[in-house]
Amino acid sequence: MSIKIVDKNEALQSLISLSDEFVVIKNPDFIFPEFEVVPLAKKIFRPEKFIAAVMDMDGTTTTTEELCVESLEFMIRKMSGLLAKDQWEGLTQKDYPNVIGNSTTKHVEYLIDTYRSFIKKENTVYSFIDAVIWTLKTGKSEQRKNEVKDLLRSLSIENFFKEVLNSNSISKITDEEIQEISSSILKLIDLNDTSILTKIGIEIYYQHYHQYLLSLSQGKSSQKKLIEPLPGVPVTLSLFKGLLGEEAEKLAEILIEDFKRKNPQTEFELNLELARKTLKKLGTYFEKNPLKIAVVTSSIFYEADIVLGEVFNQIRQEIENWNISNHRKEKILQKFSSYQNFYDAVVTATDAYEFRLKPHRDLYSIALYKLGIAKEDFSKVIGFEDSQSGTIAIRAAGIGCCIAVPFPQTRNHNLQAASYILLNGLPEFVLKLNCLTKFE
Repeated sequence: MSIKIVDKNEALQSLISLSDEFVVIKNPDFIFPEFEVVPLAKKIFRPEKFIAAVMDMDGTTTTTEELCVESLEFMIRKMSGLLAKDQWEGLTQKDYPNVIGNSTTKHVEYLIDTYRSFIKKENTVYSFIDAVIWTLKTGKSEQRKNEVKDLLRSLSIENFFKEVLNSNSISKITDEEIQEISSSILKLIDLNDTSILTKIGIEIYYQHYHQYLLSLSQGKSSQKKLIEPLPGVPVTLSLFKGLLGEEAEKLAEILIEDFKRKNPQTEFELNLELARKTLKKLGTYFEKNPLKIAVVTSSIFYEADIVLGEVFNQIRQEIENWNISNHRKEKILQKFSSYQNFYDAVVTATDAYEFRLKPHRDLYSIALYKLGIAKEDFSKVIGFEDSQSGTIAIRAAGIGCCIAVPFPQTRNHNLQAASYILLNGLPEFVLKLNCLTKFE
């Protein structure tokens, strides 16, 4: 490794040689320097050829962003005591650009700064204690349990939980006991410290998020279906992997319906016959030139494992109803037997530190490494994201062709880092842009 200390003039010249476009990324308060200036790969609109695709999970592959947003709103409601809609309307369009696409820490920091006047100390501490006990006694993520224990030690309040945690039964922990612990530590926690308040908020957020995931993993039904594949995902993934061949044309009606479902207000008209011809050509092309595919998420592995498992269950159910030959259907179902069997790489927040998640390049750089893509071939990779931070992370990792596929809560994001912004999502990429592919 070559290391050289230079002055600001030489540093500036070195930066200029890397790119014509840069992004300034603010770091958390505990990180030096205050911000980083990061070069972006040159934007690509018409690549010669694709060899791989990297795809965000939440909001691009799945509807998980809905769960994230609900959990963030739950956090503020618990910290404020404003549980009903008539007390507080909840998160609005102005909040969405700030609570989707970044790390959980940045999302929580924004909400605490925005709604600090709502937050009440008693509600916050009680909800924090409740969340801590749930995570340590009921939660299934060992990573989260260790993070909670570290937090309790840093706040010097771990002794208040010893008796509770030594209990073998969660049923022994009553509301009165939680209230007693809460009263004991109320004066020990400085909620004027934004850093501490953020850490507490994160625990409340994760409690709601993981309660839903645990229920899902146990096969319990929920009134709200917050996790499912986004429109066009099953067909597009099958197409990219070269699994459809000429029979891709048989899925034209499904993809057209997905096109309209992703953006019901669309005025773009699709011709069924043309869609069939396009899909037939694409199916044949990708059968000869299948892509390596990585899924990339700022969720930790425990979360991604449950989410992707559920999504692939639903994808298999959809494939069962496809009007294609049984031989090909069996082959596709086998490929989708699990997300581990399908993806060439799975990259989660567990592979990086919280403060190096999107918009930093780390997750996508790890994905490129796991896919075995050489740096000179980064121009042959296409990236899909739904958020501002995600599109920046893709370009910062050296991928010039970035496709933004926003959903309703991210349409107000600044997506200028993307080569294309497709309100109709993946179906539009396939049917309108022909996957940016030059047919042979």
